[in-house]
Amino acid sequence: MRTTKVGLLVAAALALLMGAIVTLGQQEHFWERKVRYEMHFARTNGLQVGAPVSLTGVAIGSVVNMRFPSDPAAAYIEVVIGVTSDVAPRLRENSVATIRTYGLLGDRYIELTAGSPDAAPVPPGGLLSSIDPIDYEAVLGQSGDIVTNIVEVTGSLKDVLGTIQRGEGLLGAMVRNRELGESTLVDLQHTMANVQQTTRVLEKILRRVEHGEGLLGQLTGPSQEGDALLARVGRATRALERFAGRLERGKGALPQLVEEQHGKHKIVKDIRVDGSLNTRFQLACARCLEPVIQDVSHKFDLLYRPLGTDAGREELSVTSAEAEVSYYQGEGLLLEDVLREQVLLALPLKAICRDDCKGLCPHCGKNLNVEQCACAEPVEDPRWLALKDIREKLNN
Repeated sequence: MRTTKVGLLVAAALALLMGAIVTLGQQEHFWERKVRYEMHFARTNGLQVGAPVSLTGVAIGSVVNMRFPSDPAAAYIEVVIGVTSDVAPRLRENSVATIRTYGLLGDRYIELTAGSPDAAPVPPGGLLSSIDPIDYEAVLGQSGDIVTNIVEVTGSLKDVLGTIQRGEGLLGAMVRNRELGESTLVDLQHTMANVQQTTRVLEKILRRVEHGEGLLGQLTGPSQEGDALLARVGRATRALERFAGRLERGKGALPQLVEEQHGKHKIVKDIRVDGSLNTRFQLACARCLEPVIQDVSHKFDLLYRPLGTDAGREELSVTSAEAEVSYYQGEGLLLEDVLREQVLLALPLKAICRDDCKGLCPHCGKNLNVEQCACAEPVEDPRWLALKDIREKLNN
């Protein structure tokens, strides 16, 4: 009898255990064939192995494994899930996995979205698309700065409103002074009207351009005139590029005006001064010392080279143009000195008021052009008599 009771008790316990196992297996889908899929997350926010996986709110499996990839440079976590085989066909290439929270304790689970029927199904072991969960710690860490900024903005706004209330500034004056506010409003209306008018004019111009009218319209539109003009501009640009290339290579006469080549690797920094002057000077007559107005016109073309440029060269015959070459020291020369030199060179050696100027009396200093002096005729110097006799013999 006792043995029978023990056997019944064991049988009942085994029945309860099997019923519990069957119930849990149905809930956790232990007895169903599972299909595994993989997804990648930058962070899991506390997701654990065994966490449930649901499809649009229906539990379909659980998290099987969580691991790091074999490549240390990969910045993600591999999460492997197992879902029931009857639900696997609903997972498509556009299905998305997200990590969500449920319960008061904030347990994590994976929520899947069903893909569209026209999308291809994900094969077993395939990779599902995923969205990284929100980093709440970073958001909460920034909340302090956000609150601080809000407080600062509120304080600034309070200061601005206080300034307006005291009638300070333009807004304060407009609030306190009604006439000023009305006049300012009228000015703003005029300004807006001008802006609208300008906008309408721009619209007309753009409309003409779209219709191909005017030069700009021809350039932007598919017209023969615009194409021809662009072709000419292109040819001119290419010609300028070739000309600039010749200048850089130093070919032709014009580059020699800019810089002179001495050997392979030496460039002489010549300075060329080309100009002309036209002016009027007041000079003293060389005979009577009366003022003479002299017109001066002079052209010059000068070439200056750095001092020492031609040093060490063998003596060669030079042309008249090469004889006009001068030299300078330092980084350059003063144009004031150059112009002063050219003015002095342009002045005549002596100026005469007229060709028959009689000059000054060598004894009394009177101007013989104005009056005659009472000085006796000059006595000949006896030292010149011998030369005078020679001149008379030559004349005879």
